[in-house]
This record gives sequence, structure tokens and C-alpha cells, in this order.
Amino acid sequence: MGIRKRRDTTIPEINITALLDMFVMLLIFLLINFSAATSHSIKTSGYMDFPLSSSNKTPVDMLTVTVDRYNIIVDGRVVLKHDKGVVKKMDLDETGFMIEPLYNVLSKHAEKTKYISSFNKKLKSEGIIVLQMDKDIPFSMLRQIMYTAGQVEYNDFKFVALKK
Repeated sequence: MGIRKRRDTTIPEINITALLDMFVMLLIFLLINFSAATSHSIKTSGYMDFPLSSSNKTPVDMLTVTVDRYNIIVDGRVVLKHDKGVVKKMDLDETGFMIEPLYNVLSKHAEKTKYISSFNKKLKSEGIIVLQMDKDIPFSMLRQIMYTAGQVEYNDFKFVALKK
């Protein structure tokens, strides 16, 4: 018969420091991701004064058209320069309502979205534009922008304003 080894009957101590560190890191990771998912960054130029609003809705993350005092910007790229809400006649179509450079850029975005949504059924081309405008831009320019976007089937507008 062989030699029998004696079993150790002491209970080992559990070091939970590493486990707590892991849970703290997981909690921080989840909190950061949750806050990033619920916020929307608004990129503006230095020439913007937003209108005030009492609405509590959070902005959506879609195609963004920014109109400051001197530029029309689509997704961070300057499409057209204007003079405090007045578009040059050469940039308008014969009706005077459609802004042709804006139409060209929006139609490219619409084609790209439709092409991608043909492969990804979960992505729908919903025709939503987030519109950021300076509060001093005249309504006539807003009408021209909305008309131009409507010609490319962007019919749903979300306006960005500062909370009072």
C-alpha cells in the first residue's frame, strides 16, 4: 500500500479585489456607453446663434444641414456661400425656389442611403434632415432649403434649438 497524503481541510481565502476591479471597470464602461448613446453632438460654425425653445426632445442623428450667417453646410462640408440669407440668382433654378448646389449634394446623399439600404434591410431611407439654422436667417431661405430638400424626398425636418 502506498503512502496516503493528508488532505488540507483549511478553507482558502478568497481575494475579491480583482473581482471588484473588474466590476468597477465594467460599470464605468457601461455608464460611458449609455451617456454616449443618449447624447448628440452639435457641430456649429462660429457664425451661429440658435433660436430658443422650451422643447425637451433630444436631437436625432441623421443628415445634418447647417445654415449659419454665411454658409450652407451639409454634414460638415460647405455647399454654398450666401449673404445673410440671400442666395445668388446663379445658384437658384428658374423658379427661384430650388438651390441647385444644395440639391446636388442632397441627391448624392439620398442615392447613397438608398444604395446602402438595398443591402441592409434594417436601415431605412426615412428622408429625415436635422436642420440647424441661425435665428436671424430669413424665412425665405428656410422655405428655399425645405423646397430643395423636398425635391430629393427629404420631407421630415428636425430643427435644432437651444433650451430656454
